[in-house]
Formats: sequence, C-alpha cells, structure tokens
Amino acid sequence: MLAGEFNYLTNWGGSDDGMGWLAMTRITATDKIGVTLRYSGLILGDGDADTEITFSPSYAINSNFGVLAEAKYEIDVEKTTLALEGTFTF
Repeated sequence: MLAGEFNYLTNWGGSDDGMGWLAMTRITATDKIGVTLRYSGLILGDGDADTEITFSPSYAINSNFGVLAEAKYEIDVEKTTLALEGTFTF
C-alpha cells in the first residue's frame, strides 16, 4: 500500500499559513507480519519545519488482536520516541 497527503494550512494555531505532508508505505511480509514506513512534515509561515520518519513493525496475534512497535525520529530536534501498542478490532 502507498499513501500520500498534502495539506495547505490557513491560520494553523494562530500562525501564518503553512503546509503539511505525509508519504507512507505499508509492506506485508506474511498474513501476520507487516511494516509501515512514514515520512511527514509541517512547515508554517515562519519557515520552521517539523519533519519526522516513523518505522513501525506489526504482528497479528489473531484476526482481532495485533501488536506493533513504533520508532519515530523527529529530524529537526534530533529526538527519538519509542512506543508499543496493542490493537483490538471488531
């Protein structure tokens, strides 16, 4: 799966106009294992950019429950955030 998004922003949080974007791919290795890669960003009128890269492997335990890990690297502030999640669908 491939996905992309572009947003033109007006009055974003009381700031000047700006733009945001997202490019993402989801790769499925097996019925249970997949990985998502995402690049996204936000630029406001002042020129400051907030961009990040996210890597997220996932595993489907059964048809209703899955787990995933997420590693997000915020490029502009050189900060890495890690998360573990469980997802339940019905």
